[in-house]
Amino acid sequence: MKKQLRIISFFFFITGIAVIAYPFYTDYKVEKAQAKMEEDWDALARTPIFQQKYESTAHNEQASAPSDTGPGTAVNAKKQNSTESVMERKQIKQHNVVGKISIPKIGLNAMIVPGINQKSLKNAVGWMPSTTLPDEQGNMVLAGHRSHTYGKFFNRLGELTKEDVITIRSLSGTYTYKVYQIEVVKPTDVSVIQPTGGKTLTLVTCHPLNSNKYRLIIKAVQEDHQSSR
Repeated sequence: MKKQLRIISFFFFITGIAVIAYPFYTDYKVEKAQAKMEEDWDALARTPIFQQKYESTAHNEQASAPSDTGPGTAVNAKKQNSTESVMERKQIKQHNVVGKISIPKIGLNAMIVPGINQKSLKNAVGWMPSTTLPDEQGNMVLAGHRSHTYGKFFNRLGELTKEDVITIRSLSGTYTYKVYQIEVVKPTDVSVIQPTGGKTLTLVTCHPLNSNKYRLIIKAVQEDHQSSR
């Protein structure tokens, strides 16, 4: 009987240790995955195509500005932007990385990967590929977990308020957004991810914490763009 009690006690002891240690283990796994993505991103940043991208983006910004050279300049810049968007999407697919998101107010610095399935969101913030990239007109949609064991990148998203700053770094440059709308919607409400007329950013996560009953939506508008990383 005493032997059985010892075995049971030992079992509960080991279980308790495992329960306590598991969150630290998952945090380690996520940090390791993020570090690998950051390494891949830095390697991509050093490639000639990446540098050429920034140079051409700066040129396009200058070319698309109002001038006396006629309407052909704006048309050519638009065609060039379209070509670069295609190139950027190819790079994203090849390297499986979109860029980085930073939100100073909540201490968030995380890599962004294409896709919003469980595999994508396990170790990073996910980009919905059917939506735009920062240098395109429309609505860029990013999703992230809030209270899962893995990838709790958006766990403090509820602390954001209007005018808070969000930075996205992508292949085409660094983009600054300001929050202008915060709302909670049902999971079936897809209006929040619809295209917009300007350059906007939408962050999506579950709400409230430890529940997927609703979705917390953060809307931000692009304020600034720098053609440098």
